[in-house]
Amino acid sequence: MGVLDQADWATFKRSETWKALGIAVLLFGTIAYASLSLFGSLDALFQSDAEPEPIPEVIFQSVNRTGIEDAIANETGWFHLSDLRGDVIILDFMAHDCSNCHKVQEHLEQEMDDWKILAEDNGVGFHILAYGAWYNEDLAYLNTSGFPYTVPTYPTGIGSPDAAVLPNGTADPVRLFTASGTGSIPVVVIIDESGYIVHRQNTGTPTDGWAGFDAAVEQVIVEGGDSMVDQRIAWTEPETSLTAVFVLGALLSILVYFSPCAFPVLPGFIS
Repeated sequence: MGVLDQADWATFKRSETWKALGIAVLLFGTIAYASLSLFGSLDALFQSDAEPEPIPEVIFQSVNRTGIEDAIANETGWFHLSDLRGDVIILDFMAHDCSNCHKVQEHLEQEMDDWKILAEDNGVGFHILAYGAWYNEDLAYLNTSGFPYTVPTYPTGIGSPDAAVLPNGTADPVRLFTASGTGSIPVVVIIDESGYIVHRQNTGTPTDGWAGFDAAVEQVIVEGGDSMVDQRIAWTEPETSLTAVFVLGALLSILVYFSPCAFPVLPGFIS
C-alpha cells in the first residue's frame, strides 16, 4: 500500500480544514507585510543618511617596533591619523584571532611594496595601518605571532572604543567605518589625501579577487582623491533608538509566537 493510499483525504472535506488554511494564509500575509514595512521603517530609526565627510581624528596605541611604527607614531608610540592627512592611507580593521582578517593582511603584504613604489613615483605619501579592533586582545597579544597569525609587517596598533575624536565627544572607529555600524571585521578602507573613504572591502575573500580594491588603490595614488568623488563613502555615528528597539522586540515576539522556526534568528536580530 502506497503513501497516497494511506492518506486521510476526508480531512479536506471538513470545513475546519479550510477555515484553518484561510486563517494561516491571512496571518502569514499580515505578518510578512508588517515585517517588511516595519523593517523598512526601522532603517530610518537606526540609521541616518549622511553626506561623505573626512574621517575624524583617530588615536590609538602602536606596538612601537623600531623601523616600522616609530616612523609615523609620536614619541610615546601613539598613532594620530591627523598627522597623516595629505597622504593616502589603507586602514585595516583586524584582530589576532580573526581568521578572515589574515587573508586581508596577506593580500596587503603581497601588494604593499608595489604600492609604495607607485606612490613614490607619483610623489604621494602612502601608509598601511592595522587597527586592532577586538578590544579584549591587548597590545602584547597583538604583537605576538602564533599560527596562523603573524604580526603585520606594516604599522600595527590596538584600538579602543573611544579612539575616534568627534566634535561632541569620542566614538568607536569600528562602529563608524564598518557597513551600517555593525562593527564586524575584517574591514579595510582606503582613505584619500583629503581624509575621505573612497573604497571599502568587508571580506578577506572578495568575489572579484581583489581587483576592485587594487584598482581603487592605484587610482587614488595616481589620479588623486578628486577623481573618486562619486565613490566617497559616508560614515556616521550609529544612533540607538529606544523606540526602534521596542518596535523590533515586539515584531520579533510576534514572529516567534506564530513561527517557532524563527527562534534561531533571534540572536542575530538582537545583536
